[in-house]
Amino acid sequence: MAVKRRPEEDRSIEEEMNLPWQRGNQQNQVSERVADTPLMEIPLCHSSQASEEELLAELQETEARIRAREERLEEERRIIEEKFHLLAQQQEALENRVDVLISHLAACEGFQQMPADEEPQGRRQAQIYTGSSIQSAAAAAAAAASKGAFVAQAEQWSRGSLSISSSDTSAAQLQESQGDFVEQLRRMVNKENPVTKYIELESLGSGGFGEVSRALDIATGGEVAIKKINVQGVSRKILTMNEIRIMESNRSPRIVNYLASYLVHEELWLVMEYMDGGTLRDLIDEIQMSEGEIAAVSRECLQGLDFLHSNHVIHRDVKSNNILLRTDGSVKLADFGLSAQLTPEQNQRCSVTGTPWWMAPEVVKRQPYGPKVDVWSFGIVAIEMAEQKTPYDSFTARSAKFHIATEGTPQLRQPEQFSPLLRDFLSCCLQKGEAQRWSAKELLQHQFITSAMPGSSLAPLILAVKKWKEEAGMQQSIYKLSSP
Repeated sequence: MAVKRRPEEDRSIEEEMNLPWQRGNQQNQVSERVADTPLMEIPLCHSSQASEEELLAELQETEARIRAREERLEEERRIIEEKFHLLAQQQEALENRVDVLISHLAACEGFQQMPADEEPQGRRQAQIYTGSSIQSAAAAAAAAASKGAFVAQAEQWSRGSLSISSSDTSAAQLQESQGDFVEQLRRMVNKENPVTKYIELESLGSGGFGEVSRALDIATGGEVAIKKINVQGVSRKILTMNEIRIMESNRSPRIVNYLASYLVHEELWLVMEYMDGGTLRDLIDEIQMSEGEIAAVSRECLQGLDFLHSNHVIHRDVKSNNILLRTDGSVKLADFGLSAQLTPEQNQRCSVTGTPWWMAPEVVKRQPYGPKVDVWSFGIVAIEMAEQKTPYDSFTARSAKFHIATEGTPQLRQPEQFSPLLRDFLSCCLQKGEAQRWSAKELLQHQFITSAMPGSSLAPLILAVKKWKEEAGMQQSIYKLSSP
């Protein structure tokens, strides 16, 4: 029996059958419309051109800002250079003023000791110090001849590590010719050729005077240090002759041993024992020393100073760079170029000689002084050992001199970190008045020194520091040479 369908069902079936044809027809219509639509070439081109113009404008603006910034930086640099130049001029002016103030301070202190009818030192004519008062040169000439007084001549100051004035050089020496000095040196030195006696191994340091080398003594097989000094110029010849005389006549276990000297053209070769542990400054730079180690080094140095002072010699340049060490624990004083030999006729000096940061107040103020200036200098070395720097380490040479002349006893930066015994020892070394300052012999009896460890106890420390430096690939500079 056939089923009769309703009209709605017939229409639905018909629509489903026509659906693919309708979809294809719609797609064809869309394709035709797209094909008939013209491309928007002009608007796209216009948009690209606008973008390029905007980018160009931004680039130009950025370049303008960069140029403006560069101009501002250049102007700022110019201003900074002007300020720096001005500060340099002000510093120079201040340093000159410091020198003037120090001179005035010394003159005022001398003026307080003078009779009312005499002029202050330094005015109009040279002055002579006779021990009780300051007289004019003309009035005191006779006294000078009999009492050993000396003229306080004008000082010459150098910005280098060393300074020396002419007042310690006799008039006879200054009048001798270059040839006379060379002949004197030739009479003092060994006659052999040092090139045939020593084999140089390495350079240990150099400076204004020349250089120092480590060498091998062919005859003994031992190591030596050879200090080569350029002796051109009268003042250097005097210093060199002075160093030879002092080292030849003052031999001690606490003094670097002088072996020989040779004159090679315009160079003087000083042959000395080789101190393989470097300088005390090397040690201070590497480690913080204990009080026991400070005491041990201090005893060795004071024994050396006591030996010199007993022989009427002032070192005048005691500092950590001039204290040499051996890996067996030995500690010795070195570098006697600025040393002075006192005599009964001239038992004091007054020249400004040494390295400013270690100078005693009486040296800075150009007052007559004796061996105790070395004690002050060693007191500064003791502070170096305790705190790894001098009290005026950050100051210029002139500023350091001014503070030494005007301030009291230098103090530890952190005194609470050190024992009362060490602080008392430093106080005894650094009394501003020379009369109150202890001598080297007296300091050897101070409890801080008598309780010190033996010198051999320093050997492991010195050896360890040397090993550290060698492992770090650092070339040891054992001798620091500076020109006056």
